[in-house]
Amino acid sequence: MLKSKISSSQIISDRDVISFNKSSEENQPDAVVLQQSKSEFQLHLISELFDFYKLLYPLNRVLDIYYKNRTSIEGHVEGPLNIIKDAVTNLLKVTNGFKAQLRDLAKTGLTPESSDDIQDRFTKAINYFTRETNEKIVEPYKGFGFTTDNKTVEKDINNQLDTFEELLATKQLYFSNLDKKFDVLQFLELRAKSVFTAKEKPKKPRKAVIDGTTNVELFELLRELRNEIAKEKELIHFQVFTQKALYEMCETLPINKKQLLEVNGFGKVRVEKYGNDILKVIRDFCDENDIETSDEVEIFEKEDQT
Repeated sequence: MLKSKISSSQIISDRDVISFNKSSEENQPDAVVLQQSKSEFQLHLISELFDFYKLLYPLNRVLDIYYKNRTSIEGHVEGPLNIIKDAVTNLLKVTNGFKAQLRDLAKTGLTPESSDDIQDRFTKAINYFTRETNEKIVEPYKGFGFTTDNKTVEKDINNQLDTFEELLATKQLYFSNLDKKFDVLQFLELRAKSVFTAKEKPKKPRKAVIDGTTNVELFELLRELRNEIAKEKELIHFQVFTQKALYEMCETLPINKKQLLEVNGFGKVRVEKYGNDILKVIRDFCDENDIETSDEVEIFEKEDQT
């Protein structure tokens, strides 16, 4: 049972229904509007496919982290990433010109998917972008590598590299599967696949790049020593000695107190604390590898407690 009266404004009359139906029929989208909408949608997808803008953010973040932490990062960072940035910037310019060309070609009324002219331009663009990506992004990236004794910095850089690699892998997925023609359904399937693949793909641990020194074995020995000292003394790794100092010792091979003091970051206090252990590792390495050293040996032997 109704507890309140129904007002006349709440009643939909047959006349109202008829009027609504008539208005809907008169305002139905015609074939031209539908065709334009389909064309716009497909142009948007093509634009997304060739848009490299998102790759700039992780590249800039890694460079920013590098510039702010130069003393704790060694390796090939700035050179390869700047080459890649220049390539991405150039591709963005090419993309803008390509988008303008497609819009002109789409004025014929055909959708990109059904236009022979657009399909021809599309396949040429795919070939160009594939070549540029491989030569000016993938190849330079192979030369990128870094080591750092700062775990926070390492994590931040690796997070950005993960993002960059996922975005790059998505582009490569599109280019390799759409090299014959543009197909809307195939593109949408690839886009969905790229999302799930990125989430499910296990992150591979990055191997520390030991570059910039010929004495790789000594590098590992000194790094292991630093790990042991840091663990024993409950220190952060760079408090024992920095990454820059690690590389420098591998090149200069200091074997006495005077030489060790000349290494970047080594003062009297640090030398007194860790000098014996460091110099012993270097001396043993030189002896085992028949590397000539100065006769002026001044390793600090720990004083016998009497």
